[in-house]
Amino acid sequence: MYCRDTILELDGIMLYAINGTLFNVVSIAGSLYGTSLLDDDLTNLNITFRECLVFSSIVSAVDPVAVIAVFEELNVQKSLTVLVFGESLFNDGVALAAFEGTTSLASSKEAVGVVDYVLVVVSLITVGLGGFLIGCVCGVVSALLTKISTKPSRIFEIAVIVITAYISYAAASSVSMSGILAIIGCGIVQVKEDCS
Repeated sequence: MYCRDTILELDGIMLYAINGTLFNVVSIAGSLYGTSLLDDDLTNLNITFRECLVFSSIVSAVDPVAVIAVFEELNVQKSLTVLVFGESLFNDGVALAAFEGTTSLASSKEAVGVVDYVLVVVSLITVGLGGFLIGCVCGVVSALLTKISTKPSRIFEIAVIVITAYISYAAASSVSMSGILAIIGCGIVQVKEDCS
């Protein structure tokens, strides 16, 4: 969509995706848990904070299709559209990693302390970053394969791109990293090579 602009805005996109998703998870879980503590017949839910975290990680993945459509209709600055579009890509991967971390917390039968919550955040960062880096490596391999081929062909290039994207997902998932962010990393490197 906006290959060069997305690469230039990658630091801002990552900042919004990680911090925004974590903020959504914590604020939604906190408000839901606070509501469940109210002594009211309507909110007699009896749920734990860990269950609220799982729910909030599910609903934190935001799809900004309508926002991007309005942006394009109103001719909003391209950089803002790029930030929202890029954030939505990374948001899905971060939300999935948050879901996996909060699910492990919720399924634990033992008491959960502050250290466990910090470990989930650290896990979220390593799972996301690890998946992204695996994807970047696969993207570099893809770029090298398409550049060194002796007979460049569109069919060969498409096959290499699709296969390396799938390999990046499978490789990241097999080592418990984010497959979604691996595909995004692979695609960004492939697009960067195409843009240059």
